Parts: sequence; C-alpha cells; structure tokens
Amino acid sequence: MADVLRLTLRVDMPGYPNLRACIDRACARPAFKKVYADQLAHFAAGDQTHPN
Repeated sequence: MADVLRLTLRVDMPGYPNLRACIDRACARPAFKKVYADQLAHFAAGDQTHPN
C-alpha cells in the first residue's frame, strides 16, 4: 500500500500533511525497505537475463 500511496508524492498536496507523514513513516519501515530492495533486485536480474 505504501508503494501505491507514494504515487501521490508526485503531486503537490499541501492540504494533506498527514498523508505525507503516513507515507514517510510507511516507507521508512525496515520491512518496506527490504521488500522494495528485493523488488528492484528482481527487476535488475530480469534486465540482465533479457538484454535489449
């Protein structure tokens, strides 16, 4: 869910500081950082096995 909510960070949302704080807290969690790093590693491995 944090990854989907991060899309809202591309838009200036000054009226929703609590949403920004919630996203920041979620993305700072060790579990999120690990899963995100694992996902990026998975994509990188796929790029190496299927070069353009």
